[in-house]
Amino acid sequence: MDIGALNKKLKILSPFIIITAGIIFTLVPFSLAEPSIYKQIVLAIGLSTIVSGIVKLIHEFINFGVESEEIAEKAVSKASKSEALADFISERTYHRMKEQLQCITPGISELAAHREDYPIYKEIWLNEDKQEIKILGRSVIDKIHQDLSQFVKKSAVWGIKNKLVRGSKITIILLDPRSSLVKQIAEGEGRIATDILRDLKRSIKICTELYRELQNVTFSPGSTRWSLKIKFIDQIQYITYTDISNPDPSGDKTIIGFYLNQIGFKQPSFRIVDKKMKTYFDDYFKALESISKLKDASNNEISNWLIKWDEGSDRPQLNLSLYTEIYNFYQSFPELTEDFLNSPEDFFP
Repeated sequence: MDIGALNKKLKILSPFIIITAGIIFTLVPFSLAEPSIYKQIVLAIGLSTIVSGIVKLIHEFINFGVESEEIAEKAVSKASKSEALADFISERTYHRMKEQLQCITPGISELAAHREDYPIYKEIWLNEDKQEIKILGRSVIDKIHQDLSQFVKKSAVWGIKNKLVRGSKITIILLDPRSSLVKQIAEGEGRIATDILRDLKRSIKICTELYRELQNVTFSPGSTRWSLKIKFIDQIQYITYTDISNPDPSGDKTIIGFYLNQIGFKQPSFRIVDKKMKTYFDDYFKALESISKLKDASNNEISNWLIKWDEGSDRPQLNLSLYTEIYNFYQSFPELTEDFLNSPEDFFP
């Protein structure tokens, strides 16, 4: 039996199984005679499951179509050590993926062949309007910092603070570095696990710097109240997601990227142009945002937000329980010393 071929088939079938399970969950509430909180919970689970299945289907369909090319081309790229050839290979893979993606849905349009060609994070943080910003990405805060450093010589701390004081509401979701998924992701994408952990560590360090900087910010009388939440989840993230909502809806924008096998930072960016398709991805983000707990080293539940600043609060908060867990985890990786994390005691009142 060809185990590799079987695994590929199972990867393609699994989204259909997830979608079917979601449909079953959505039908169950209609069999309940009286409205209840349980009916709402089951319905919400069903809808979230369907959305997760759709996102996974798109992800696996694309990867299935380009994987065979990637295996051969990766070997050629490694052998040649040629940046020009590597770029050529990336372009071929991108165009193949683009064709397959547009076959699945016309609701997604090309924005950039490589995400670095369209620095969306620079665009967001330099905009002086009050906006609602939702971002999903494994170590996306580090990417925000890279964009601002490269194009405007500013930091992610400056960018996020700049948006908050203008009354923006910001939610950012990252991958929990302690998750067993890190190793799985590294193997699937041809990366080294410590490289992913390094990116995440930089994001976490920026979070602590942001928390310290926000201690000096106060609300002016009559100013618009802003909010901030940075959360970590122990869930597979098949896409990067950036949603920008403006007072004028015509300026709204939703941009996604797919974590493709072997592509890494050369992944393309797409814009959602169809309202129905936008709803699917918005619901996917909401489902991940609704996750509120993680497990600590003793398998006890802890809140999964690292930093939050609620609209009704005068000061930001740092979740020391989660930060201590993450800090202790990184002590097992002495090779990741270039980005120093402050001891949790440094943040005690």
